[in-house]
Amino acid sequence: MATARAVYLFQLQHHDFGAPLARILSAGNVVKAGVGLKDDLRSLKKLVTFEEKSVVDLGTVAKRHGLGQTGVRNLAALFLGFRIPKGTKTSNWAAPRLSAQQIAYAATDAWICRELYLCFKKLGLL
Repeated sequence: MATARAVYLFQLQHHDFGAPLARILSAGNVVKAGVGLKDDLRSLKKLVTFEEKSVVDLGTVAKRHGLGQTGVRNLAALFLGFRIPKGTKTSNWAAPRLSAQQIAYAATDAWICRELYLCFKKLGLL
């Protein structure tokens, strides 16, 4: 999760963040933006009960506006002017301790989704 001041990473399989996570995901006043969120939300619902509110799938928004390339990497290149490397995406995210590269990748992904949301909002795409 990314805010204006920080990025927060949660290893859900190693700690019980159920109650606070459910509150955040159910909060209508907190926008949750990302790409391909359907599967993520389905997986999260296996861990904790919540009714998601204020969720914006940026890939869906991009498709609605005629863009063919709707992944985070491509959207970042199109709207923010840079690409993020793909390598760490396929690493072992269930490891008890994430590597520095995994942490950097996850934090960058969360930050980019926030920046894309703000960009889409500014451009009137939402």
